[in-house]
Amino acid sequence: MNIVPRPLLYRVGDYTYPPGGTLTRWQENLQLHYVYSGSVSIQVDQERWTQGPGEICLLLPGHKECFLYDKEVPTYHGYCTAAGSILSPQQIELYGNLPHTVKMSPRIRMLTDLGKSLHEEHTAAARNLNNYAAQMIFAEFFYEVGIPSDDEFELHAALQRALHFIETHYAEPCDLEQLGHIAFTSPTHLIRLFKKNLNITPSRYVWRLRLQRAAEKLIDTEINISEIAFQCGFTSSDHFSRVFKENYQMTPSAYRKFKKKGN
Repeated sequence: MNIVPRPLLYRVGDYTYPPGGTLTRWQENLQLHYVYSGSVSIQVDQERWTQGPGEICLLLPGHKECFLYDKEVPTYHGYCTAAGSILSPQQIELYGNLPHTVKMSPRIRMLTDLGKSLHEEHTAAARNLNNYAAQMIFAEFFYEVGIPSDDEFELHAALQRALHFIETHYAEPCDLEQLGHIAFTSPTHLIRLFKKNLNITPSRYVWRLRLQRAAEKLIDTEINISEIAFQCGFTSSDHFSRVFKENYQMTPSAYRKFKKKGN
């Protein structure tokens, strides 16, 4: 059994909720949620617990989550997401038996600070480093709760080369032949590696990454939607809006307004 999930991509970030802030969502990914200051009451399905400063918890995909943040003071929290993780029944059982919250180790705090600063730089190099920092945050969390590492988690070298190229060139046209050449393998073998390790094809991986980067720009910048579409590799703003709505159930402009309100 693979103890650690194989993610599609990682992301580290942070946000401050005002006193009494709330959030309700359907969790799609594997995510670590940690509190720097303030507190939050978290309800997952029918279970509820309180998370205080210096505590971290693991949230599993496929559950409805309701957050009620401290009513007296702002709550400054961070998150580390492993998007696209396909969890086995054994992993779900293993993770589901973990404590609701654990204390953040000094190493986790150091890594989250690193990931947070990299997230603010908005460059390809910073995103790559942010990705590595997030992997280390998950590794340190699993180490702290007593889940051993798994050598099978190491990705095939060809897949690593392909992922690195996509991460730094996701807005550019890239066909399977070119990606195979960059990864030093055949297109057919590369497809097999993506499906085996990430449960997705290379082309779908590229489009999902473009959508995620576009969603980040909608939240983190004031760039107009047409420019975001161009920066993220979409053929037009209409194409971008159509694909975005299919995946996020709202238009890019509605998503930006929704997230700017702290949702």
